[in-house]
Amino acid sequence: MLQKCFYLIWIITFLCLNISIYAFYPGNWSWDNLYQWAQATGMCGLDPGHPIFMTLGMRVLIAIYPSPMAIMMFIAVITATVLASILTYCYKKGLKLRNLIIVGILICFLPNVIIMVTNPLKDTFHSIALIYVLFFAILINDNDKEFKNNIYYIVFLPIVLMIVDLLRHEAVIVYTILVFIFCYYGFRKKNIVLIISALFSIVCISGFQMSTQNLVTKKNDTEKALLSPMYKGIENIIAHDLPLAEKTELYFTEVMPLEKWKELYRPYDADKLGFDEEYKTGISNSEHATVPDILSCYLIELFRYPSYIIMDRLNGADLLWDVADNPRNPIFYGHDGVMTFYMVGPSEFGLIPDENGNYQSKNIFSNFIRSYIEISKNGIGKLIWNIGFSIIIFLIFFIQKEYKSYRFVGIAIIGRIITWALLLRWAHYRYVFSILAMIYLWIIINLILERNKRLQKED
Repeated sequence: MLQKCFYLIWIITFLCLNISIYAFYPGNWSWDNLYQWAQATGMCGLDPGHPIFMTLGMRVLIAIYPSPMAIMMFIAVITATVLASILTYCYKKGLKLRNLIIVGILICFLPNVIIMVTNPLKDTFHSIALIYVLFFAILINDNDKEFKNNIYYIVFLPIVLMIVDLLRHEAVIVYTILVFIFCYYGFRKKNIVLIISALFSIVCISGFQMSTQNLVTKKNDTEKALLSPMYKGIENIIAHDLPLAEKTELYFTEVMPLEKWKELYRPYDADKLGFDEEYKTGISNSEHATVPDILSCYLIELFRYPSYIIMDRLNGADLLWDVADNPRNPIFYGHDGVMTFYMVGPSEFGLIPDENGNYQSKNIFSNFIRSYIEISKNGIGKLIWNIGFSIIIFLIFFIQKEYKSYRFVGIAIIGRIITWALLLRWAHYRYVFSILAMIYLWIIINLILERNKRLQKED
């Protein structure tokens, strides 16, 4: 019966997700997506600025079916699989199949889920992987034998952990927390299979990185990537016309004039600096554009102007509070994007350019779903966009005594929230979707497990 439940939920959620994908056919593709498409189709070399793991995955999907819809269908398949796995587990814990099907349909048509499944970005795949691996953690905390006796879980845990780590550069923090959680449960419950499965993800990551390093044609300059946030913090001081320490001014003017630094500063947009040609040329030619030198300047200015350095780090973190009403966020929904492909004309997809030159699909579902997403920003609908509200609800549950056995799993969510607070720049919903999804998964599964325990005690 469990297998029938899984397949029934999978088919229904897959069909629901495809309604949204068809409404935005062939998907909402940004410039990042188009650049990855060019890499995947061999039009240019692999760039480590985009996850190589995802680009090679796109290459495999395109080889099977040479169309952007291959990626969109894959998103629908894995999203339906994750939803069906979680809801089937809830069925096993005593919830009615009819109710779970209704829940699955409602989830598929949440405006924020529609946005994620129609945007083939790394954040979409990363979020799905995070949700799945958190589900594994909750399941193991409840009953590790569920994991030990299921070859599907044993095989997929290291793969999903690897995806979490490889799809975002800063995700190594939450990945490390998750591996620690699984190893902790393995030692506590004397489950050696769980420990091996979790640690095997390290082997998978290392093996992938070593096997693909010769495929990369564009150098991944880690040192320059580390310099950017430090430069940007000091750039905030320059933008406020405050005097720099002598050493800092010397090193910065080696790269470009202070007026140019001031001109390029954008509190919520790190790309403005990182993609500027004068900046890139300047740090290539500067004798002191090294991590040790700029780090010393950064620390000097941190002690001189702590509020400016700290504020630069936190600019954009208010997205964690309310993504819908963010004043710097006029296009956060990510819809009606570029929609132009390097390899085909948009006319092949029946797409019509709007007044801004972007291409939109026009079909029976398109206008309805666009209007539905827009309406969701108003009234009670705002709650589904209010990440801060979700964090408060999570913390209320987190401190309750009856949920203390699940707190350890919740550490992964807290780690993700802290990481995002320090790294957010662009006011775009995709950056915080994983936090919202992890919070509600954690709360709902915990409620179900606690209900199940109470019923067992009553019996």
